[in-house]
Amino acid sequence: QIGRLGKQYSWSYIPSSIRSFIRDCLLLLFTVPTLAVVIFIKTNIEQTRLQRSQVEVANQAQQISIRISNFLSLYQAAVTRYASSYDISQFTPEFAQRQVESMHQLYSGFITMLVADENGRVTLASPPELYRDNMSISNREYFIVPKQKGIAYMSDAFRGRGFGTDPIVAISAPLYNEQGVFAGIIEGSLDSYQSLPSIKTTNSFDSDKPKPLPSI
Repeated sequence: QIGRLGKQYSWSYIPSSIRSFIRDCLLLLFTVPTLAVVIFIKTNIEQTRLQRSQVEVANQAQQISIRISNFLSLYQAAVTRYASSYDISQFTPEFAQRQVESMHQLYSGFITMLVADENGRVTLASPPELYRDNMSISNREYFIVPKQKGIAYMSDAFRGRGFGTDPIVAISAPLYNEQGVFAGIIEGSLDSYQSLPSIKTTNSFDSDKPKPLPSI
């Protein structure tokens, strides 16, 4: 009988401090694994979100890079095509000015355009009010490269010095007379703060597809 009572009331005879300790241990045994599982799941979810965000950012960056590359290629092609059909010997200054302004209107991403002679002296400008007598670009890369190599040129972004001081990207191409002799360049400037950022939120290039150049 005493043994049975001992078994029946053995828990009640355990000191309360020990009972509390046992309960705390049991609670920890249950809580710690549960917290570990919760933390593990949460960490995995956050990592998955981070990975998705990184992929999205990388995709967006790639799309922006492609858009900018296409945009620049489009404008370089326009300048090159215009230069190839430009015959200085056949133009009066007034007619040539109208043609440059017409191209500038078609390709409005250019903030300015100019034509320079074989010595780098600016002969035409668009907008026309920017033209100044005795303005020379003979020391600019966008003049030197087309003159020396006979190829179109696209600069890195740099701070303008002629028609303003905004960071620009210059696109130029050589001009030749009817004898095939270098006669100057045509150049357009893209504002890297205005023209290029504006295409980042554009879903297509419908507004900047190749346009028919002014009739020359």
